[in-house]
Amino acid sequence: MVQFINGQRSPPVSVILAANDHLFVSLKSNSNSPIQYQFSANRKKVFYISRSLLNASTVAIGKAQNHSQLYFVTMQKNGSVLYMSKVTVTDNEYVEMDTVTSGNLSKANPINRLVLSVEPRGQYAIAMTDSFIFIRNLFTRIHWIDEIVWPNSTRFTPVCADMSARFVYMAGYEKSAGSCTVTVYLMSVDFSGCRIQFHDRWQSELACSYDHLDLSLSVSEQADEKILLGIPTINSVYLFTIDETPTKSFRLQHLGTKRQDIMMRDNYGTSVVWLNNGQRAAVLDTADLPRDSVITARSNVYIYDSNNMTLFITNATATMTFPNFFQKYTNQFKPTATFMVATQTTPSTLYLINQLYHILVLLPSDPGYYSVESFFYDDIYTNHVDGLYFLYPNRVTCPVGTYKNDAGIWPCSVCKADNTSLIPTCLQCQNRSNCPLEFAMTEELMSDVTQSIGYPETAEIDVFDDILFYNMFRTDCGWKSPIIMTAIVLSIVVLLSMLICSMNLSKRFRIKQQFAKNLFKHFDLIEQGKFWFGGLISISALFFIGFLVQFSVTFHTQYSMETKHSTCQTKDLLNAKFETSLRFLNSPAGDHETVFNLLNSQVFTLNIQFINTSLHCGRIMFAIRNETDSNKSLFSCYPTDTSLVVSIKLPFHVSSVKMTLQGNNTIQAVRVGLSAEYSRIGDSWTQALNFSKMFHDRSKMMSQNMNIHLELTKVINVTEGLTKNDQTTYSGLWFPTFTFDPDQLFKNTTLLNDHPQTILDVGTSETPFFVRNKQQPIARQAEIIFKTILFAGICIDLLAMLFLLLGLWIIPVIKLFFHKLLQPNNWIHRLLIGTQSDSLEIVELRKKILDLEAKMNKISVFENYHQLYAVHDEREGYVSQNTF
Repeated sequence: MVQFINGQRSPPVSVILAANDHLFVSLKSNSNSPIQYQFSANRKKVFYISRSLLNASTVAIGKAQNHSQLYFVTMQKNGSVLYMSKVTVTDNEYVEMDTVTSGNLSKANPINRLVLSVEPRGQYAIAMTDSFIFIRNLFTRIHWIDEIVWPNSTRFTPVCADMSARFVYMAGYEKSAGSCTVTVYLMSVDFSGCRIQFHDRWQSELACSYDHLDLSLSVSEQADEKILLGIPTINSVYLFTIDETPTKSFRLQHLGTKRQDIMMRDNYGTSVVWLNNGQRAAVLDTADLPRDSVITARSNVYIYDSNNMTLFITNATATMTFPNFFQKYTNQFKPTATFMVATQTTPSTLYLINQLYHILVLLPSDPGYYSVESFFYDDIYTNHVDGLYFLYPNRVTCPVGTYKNDAGIWPCSVCKADNTSLIPTCLQCQNRSNCPLEFAMTEELMSDVTQSIGYPETAEIDVFDDILFYNMFRTDCGWKSPIIMTAIVLSIVVLLSMLICSMNLSKRFRIKQQFAKNLFKHFDLIEQGKFWFGGLISISALFFIGFLVQFSVTFHTQYSMETKHSTCQTKDLLNAKFETSLRFLNSPAGDHETVFNLLNSQVFTLNIQFINTSLHCGRIMFAIRNETDSNKSLFSCYPTDTSLVVSIKLPFHVSSVKMTLQGNNTIQAVRVGLSAEYSRIGDSWTQALNFSKMFHDRSKMMSQNMNIHLELTKVINVTEGLTKNDQTTYSGLWFPTFTFDPDQLFKNTTLLNDHPQTILDVGTSETPFFVRNKQQPIARQAEIIFKTILFAGICIDLLAMLFLLLGLWIIPVIKLFFHKLLQPNNWIHRLLIGTQSDSLEIVELRKKILDLEAKMNKISVFENYHQLYAVHDEREGYVSQNTF
């Protein structure tokens, strides 16, 4: 770590910050300040250890320790004695310390520099000085200390160290003849022999002449271990890997050197770390500027994509930098950052510490999001406790024209394609969720939300008789149309009648024919049961009358306009007549007084939605004209996947809201609307208010000075009752009219705005007039019933007249025509008129019947005469007897 005193570099001090995926711990140089630590699973609380219990000067932790290995290692030098402590912590503030000592070291070799490192999985810790090495097994408590002889070195001073599962990497410098050379040792620990095994040594080609040299070292835990070495004095970062020879020897292979030439900057490589399991490399630089300099001395973190080693070395431009346009240092984290550490797994968390020992934690965000400072404190994070600050994750989505394909601390990257249109053109975006704002501008999102439905004009046909006649004979509903269904039934009737007539061609079906005719005569409503064909036609007429009744019932329910339901036959019909008028508010209220009071008492909530923007709630301020403490407005703000929604409860109907949005973030569209609750008194009520209007231009962005005015008009709907007992109802609604200047509201599309803030003025006012809509039914219940019965009776009478014309004129003419045209033995003649043989048989049958009747008459006369003669004889005999 590097300190600055009065703008000048001071001698380097020990590492005072360490972290892994589950725990981080920090020290302060002040011996009276407690040691603080925090668990990654509980960011809400910070724990402390008093220096009276643990007086440490440096700290280290295993980068790959699991959730059950919640311990870290500290070192403290007291004269010629070293103390190494294993500190186990819990979230209930219980602390367990296990300390071992080195004993008295040789005073011939004083300890000038102490370097501490822990094996990634927390198995052992190693501390090195210029001449001693102190190793401790953290599981078994076995430890040893020994003098160390650096190979091929007259005097080696260790500066920093890092460890992998196999090796120990030690970086420092060798002094000789007033100059120094940077050296990196590759070593491993042999616990069986309690010794250090050296494998290789690398030395820089450049010599240096500094009393105190700062170095940084970081190892990536991968199969092909990658090592970063930062030398800030020459603005360089070296990249190494391990080369394993066939003889099982290991060597440091120098892959390349990355130098950074930055104007008015140096110390590039002050601190180096690997991110996301070695997929990214982060390099910290600091500025050697006095504190009273007019130039801001802020540290930069450069992040590189390390998947391609060649590109990592040769490409001079970092893929991303912190701070950047989207992510800034918190306002309290003012001095220059001097050291950083990172967690190992994907995604990594980055910790920065500055001169005042303040810590900034960059928490990783998911793909499509980036971490930002928030002015609204979060219940799950610690806020400004003992200099601990956060960039909060997943708060802001990538703005339009940017993307982020992987989780991490970095911001969104700018697309190389043209993103001025609403059609997604970001070819680098691998998934829709990685650039959500590119897909946010859908038709559903961009449409206005309207609530007021204007009353239509009364239809040209507003008499129920005409409506009934029109709908019974319309054909645009297909097979559901009454006339078409009746025609289908009539076709079936015609086929059935032809079948009955065809029975006349065969003598054996004539009895069945006569049965069918007698059956259908009972359905004859037209000729009062005289004709069987009239019964078939009457069945068709009954179907038609059924549709007539159905339509009448449906039409009765098509009142009012707010409660209508649409069918094919009634989609264009409404049992209502409308009248719209415009009246001034200062005219007598009359029956409208109640609904007026309800409208005036509605409380408005102004809803504003900023779409496709990286703004967040912490950057919004607003003011309302004439607002006082007694009517202080309620304010709420929450982000969504693609927008930011702000709601303000207005104290008055006539208000002016000025909203200031800090930052030069662009806004692609704005939605403005009002909402209010439903209220009712008796037969008067106000509808729940919820409308909004979208302001957007497909080829432009919103400007940084927007003015929108909303004018509200009262709309009163008067609905008369459908029956005599129904009451007249009154409903009220506010009708909006938005006025704005398009030239002032929109600007040409750019990724960034020119000014550091955006201002939105929204004003509301009320018009001096109101709209009165009145609706009344075209036909009420009694009229519908009467005219439906009348229409059905007319239909039956028309059919009866048609049958009369058929019997008197049409059928005789047809028979005469076929009788003259066709031969008697023709089947059509036989079907319609009958055959000649049939006529002769009938004539003969009639003759036989007449002869039989004549004979019966004669027999009756003879029998009568014989009876009279017998009576006469009896009487004569009686007379003769008496005479004698």
